[in-house]
Amino acid sequence: MPFTENWILDKIAECYRSGRLAHAYLVTGNDAEALEALAMNISNIILQARAESYADFHCVRPESKSRRITVAQIRELEHELQLKSREGGLKVGLVLSSDRMCLGKAEAANAFLKTLEEPPDHTVILMTSERPDQLLPTIRSRCITLPLGSTSKSSELTSVEMKWTSMWMEAEGSPVARAYRRCQILSQWWQHIRANVEADFKESTLEEDAANAQLESEYLLRRDQSIGVLIREVWKQTPENQIKHEFALSCLFLEELRAALQRNIDANLALERCHLQVAGLIK
Repeated sequence: MPFTENWILDKIAECYRSGRLAHAYLVTGNDAEALEALAMNISNIILQARAESYADFHCVRPESKSRRITVAQIRELEHELQLKSREGGLKVGLVLSSDRMCLGKAEAANAFLKTLEEPPDHTVILMTSERPDQLLPTIRSRCITLPLGSTSKSSELTSVEMKWTSMWMEAEGSPVARAYRRCQILSQWWQHIRANVEADFKESTLEEDAANAQLESEYLLRRDQSIGVLIREVWKQTPENQIKHEFALSCLFLEELRAALQRNIDANLALERCHLQVAGLIK
């Protein structure tokens, strides 16, 4: 169940006062900026100081156009956390958008796992993630997860998201024609996403195999996100005076599409089946 920011901060403060802080927390939600702000406030409570200027606060965030967290960043964080506290109290290691450790072959995530398994003394690890399902299960299982409830900003669409979701929901024609038009629209949205990802990686300095692996990982993450945006908008824009049953089914079938793609089922087949289900043409 998602929690409010105040509830999370109150619980962290209570654990700090009673000496019952866990060694690792994973803060999840839909708004990266809100998650970062919350993580900083949690750090302030744990350190009893402003984290930004505190010697025992260490933060890692995605770098470069590809927005990945590298093994080198994780190694540097681990080194800092192993050192004796400079202020004589607790240390905090914060990893923002932590799912970005799992791009490519997840080398950074695997490197970080040892720190979670054997955390340094007097250290609290904080992580944030908009896509916690992309984290390694072995990482998630070693953290206390604190889901942050949706913020108003997290529900706002970008102009690109607004364009494609509107086209999808406003598709017209017979049930069959509308189903295949929606297939085409979502497929074109994914082509747009891939083109943007390829542009981001155009100047990558990584070896070809590594760059291609990370490009594909980034594309899959953004594709997954696009389905999540569509699910949210289908439900949000349902007229209040209409029965939600058919819209709930549409969201269910879109969620099944996302799950099928995560299992590497052929995208075209999964798309077609989903939209025929949405149109009520197959069960």
